[in-house]
Amino acid sequence: MKPSASDSPSFRLLLETTEACIREKGCKKTTLQEIMNRSGLSKGAIYHYVRSKDELFGLILKSKLEGLSHSFYQTAYEKKDLHHPMEVIASSVRPFTSPDDVTTPIFLYLLSQQDQESVRNILEDVYRFSEQTSVKWIELGQEAGVIPAHVDARKAVQRFITFSYGLRVRSVISPEEMEEAIADYYELMKRELMNANI
Repeated sequence: MKPSASDSPSFRLLLETTEACIREKGCKKTTLQEIMNRSGLSKGAIYHYVRSKDELFGLILKSKLEGLSHSFYQTAYEKKDLHHPMEVIASSVRPFTSPDDVTTPIFLYLLSQQDQESVRNILEDVYRFSEQTSVKWIELGQEAGVIPAHVDARKAVQRFITFSYGLRVRSVISPEEMEEAIADYYELMKRELMNANI
């Protein structure tokens, strides 16, 4: 995927329009043509950022993670502890059952298309981006002395991502049990980052 230009008004319009289409029609019925019609963006403007609808969906997932990362760093800076930033991460799974959430439908849609090499590449790119971003969060906590240095950031993150992917599926199958599952997710993070003063 091409680097995002998240400060660009046309980029934000592209993402917002796509998200609105997904909420109304679902991923499968959302088309680039409809996004062009509704946003007023030209084909060239859209293709400046992505080459396909699937790539656009992957870009939305990465954009949401960038927003979460911004909240994490801002909270860490303001609160000077790890408890509050960890709550930011744990609370990021709460919207999975919300009708406004587009990340779960996108994730499940892309998984259903993973037999296509281009989609597998998008999923891998999103996973690697999630992994790298999350490792930075843990390393920040280690530098601040609130996460022990012996914690293997990459392994911890791989477990967190695996758990959160499972939560996405569970939110579709049994949404009524999500509060308990989210609490379990937070407890997993606390155990994984033991002695982290959270």
